[in-house]
Amino acid sequence: MPPSYTEWKQRSGESVGTVHNPSFETALGMIKTAAVSFEHLTNDPHWDRFLSHVQDRLAIAKRDQSMWLEVCAAASEEQEIRKAQLNYHLMTGKVHAYEEMLILPHQVMEEYKKVSKLRHSSPPQVGCGDHLP
Repeated sequence: MPPSYTEWKQRSGESVGTVHNPSFETALGMIKTAAVSFEHLTNDPHWDRFLSHVQDRLAIAKRDQSMWLEVCAAASEEQEIRKAQLNYHLMTGKVHAYEEMLILPHQVMEEYKKVSKLRHSSPPQVGCGDHLP
């Protein structure tokens, strides 16, 4: 069970509602993340369109995730805190799912290339039900 608001406040040692200024390393990580999404492009217009939609949804999920984290920190009533925690974890799951979805098209195309290469390079296999002419 997640900690209550008072427990969280005691452990964190931070004042609630303070503005967080990201460090240089955080900003650099954000730039690297944007560059990584370019690596997932497949040069196929259909897959790339799919990836652009997923990228947009990932950005929205990350924005909502940070918003719910702020709501969790600023909430004062127990029920508000629980709702914010629930929504934060929901958004965290969505972020992970969208990140996995960004990887899939490239993986599918790479596996297809491997299988296609194997299929064309190896002699046909004769199975139990196949008859030779």
